[in-house]
Amino acid sequence: MNISSIKCHFDELLVLLSTSMVNFDIVVLYETWLLNDVNFIINGYQSLNSLAVNNKSDGVTIFIKNRYQVKNVCTNLMSNVNSIELKFDINGIEYVVTGCYRSPSDNIDAFLY
Repeated sequence: MNISSIKCHFDELLVLLSTSMVNFDIVVLYETWLLNDVNFIINGYQSLNSLAVNNKSDGVTIFIKNRYQVKNVCTNLMSNVNSIELKFDINGIEYVVTGCYRSPSDNIDAFLY
């Protein structure tokens, strides 16, 4: 997938978000195909990427509303799984969001245990 194809799908995401009845605080995308750190912009959100490392189709992106102060970001926490984890506080309570992508061709047992 090339950057123009990724841009087309990103435009589709923008349309979906703008027409949704739900105002999402966090959006997690999988199979982002990002080989370079591309900063896609959604007004009101910050974006964080975990780049494709295991194959060209993996990669995870998290969009989180700007009003949340992200304290910590970790990527690729597990072997053979592309992941990104972020920590943030709301009213003194710490929250953790983790997005991960396991390729269907990888061993599921190794992922689950």
